[in-house]
Amino acid sequence: MKISVVSYSLSEQPSTLKGWEDKLISQIDALISDGAKVILYPELNLMGLSDYFPGELKQQFLLISEYTQNQLLPMLTKKFKGKDLLLCLGIS
Repeated sequence: MKISVVSYSLSEQPSTLKGWEDKLISQIDALISDGAKVILYPELNLMGLSDYFPGELKQQFLLISEYTQNQLLPMLTKKFKGKDLLLCLGIS
């Protein structure tokens, strides 16, 4: 079983949330194509979303959490449905 651990670069942030999503999906697709069955993004991976949710830190965490639950996870579930894959986004 191939396990991939990914370090998401905050220094190469896309300019839009859609760009961030596209980058994440592209990385996951590439890892699956390379045979990964488990993909692990380290703790605090989703801090890369803070650029797209302005405000005080507490408000950012709430908005990122809401976005993750209501948009990101459903989108990824739909995109990768039927794949033999365990994906951990490093949500802490």
